[in-house]
Amino acid sequence: MAGQLPDELDYVTRLRQWPYTVQGVLQFLGIFHGGAIQQKTKCYMCREKRNLDTSCDVCESLQWNSEGKIVVYDQADIVSGVINNSITRLITILVLVGLLCGMCYDMIILVHWLWGKQDDVLHLVSFLTFWIPLLSVPGCCLIAHVCNVIQDYSMSRSRKQKQPLDDDAFDHWYRVFHANFVARRIQYMSSTSSKSTKRVIMSSTFLALCFSWAIANLGFECLNYFISKYHKYHDFLNYFHLGITGLSLLMFGCFCYVIHLLRDSLDCEYNQVLGFVLNNQNQVDKCRHRIVELYRDYRILRKFIRSWMILILACATLGLTVHVSWNYAVYTRLRNDPENESFESEHYHKVITAWTNILIGSEKFMILFLPLLALGGFNIENSWRQFSHAIVLFRVEKYNSFWKKLSKIVYEIHPPFSSATVTIAWCVFGWFFGLHLGEQNTNYESGPVGV
Repeated sequence: MAGQLPDELDYVTRLRQWPYTVQGVLQFLGIFHGGAIQQKTKCYMCREKRNLDTSCDVCESLQWNSEGKIVVYDQADIVSGVINNSITRLITILVLVGLLCGMCYDMIILVHWLWGKQDDVLHLVSFLTFWIPLLSVPGCCLIAHVCNVIQDYSMSRSRKQKQPLDDDAFDHWYRVFHANFVARRIQYMSSTSSKSTKRVIMSSTFLALCFSWAIANLGFECLNYFISKYHKYHDFLNYFHLGITGLSLLMFGCFCYVIHLLRDSLDCEYNQVLGFVLNNQNQVDKCRHRIVELYRDYRILRKFIRSWMILILACATLGLTVHVSWNYAVYTRLRNDPENESFESEHYHKVITAWTNILIGSEKFMILFLPLLALGGFNIENSWRQFSHAIVLFRVEKYNSFWKKLSKIVYEIHPPFSSATVTIAWCVFGWFFGLHLGEQNTNYESGPVGV
């Protein structure tokens, strides 16, 4: 990690408007909640001292872009009024509520259909391990939206009563989806070049992957629906399932993209903090204050990602195990008894089996790999370790005492921790459960909706 030294601290520029695609994704997830987007311009120590008239070096560093230059912005600078207004925010809330209710209804219908059938445990588990991760996205977004609105209202009242509270007073996980938090993260990725800023913020390759994979899975769902025969008997439920699935897949892809954006912004801020430290060697207190500011955002993001990834890995591992078990069961059955009475024709069943296999396999892999690609691993703890290593690598003999103190601060503020035990336990449970399902019904046409 190479530190970037600021060229001119007195150079101030306006932050350019975000790409419309990014604004649309953030609106779709309910991150814009009606309050004005405010830039963080004061460090924690200055706010504690009520030093609001002047800025220290740490305060100025909080306004840097990726080039180490000070940028300022307000809501009008970065977000279009066409995308972020009262009407679009209302539509977003209705979509989130409608999607969440629709997904719960779809899940209740299928669970009711399969519950209590010993030979349909495979279908039930396969569906739930796919549906629960998708359900977690609108659930998290809606809860975060409501909590942020309530929190902002409380902060507004406290300011009127001259009991100042700032954004750092709340380090709950839902602040990850607050417009101020996201704007601050994007600020660290921006540059004075509009083309460079769009290229970095868009992360176009990953965004294209999220959208294309979601659309491809929806296409597989539709194709599997029309070449199979269960649609003749449950038209409404299947059309409803297709619509809900398509919307939830797109939202899951958008959600992973935002996580990827926030993760990349941490790398940019690590570089900026290293540059700040290099420019202020032998000033332990000042550098410690800047590292603490970095850690505040990192801690909030880590708090959410750690819990969400445990859910994702548990469901994905169990889902893939069940899918492999289904593959063994269905292809063994085809080899040993191709003329089974339950199949109308061998050719028809092979086509259905192939498409179902592609569909379910693609969905299971999407649930697993998009979050892993978004984070660059199982969690974001590795990024802090890289930052700690960079602190060690930049040590110089002239300021050896300073760098030793700084390394100790970085270690003490975030001691090594691993959630691998919980993750491995879930994975082992998933493999054990999947391999002990017993005799199961392998026909995916028996339910009211495709799984």
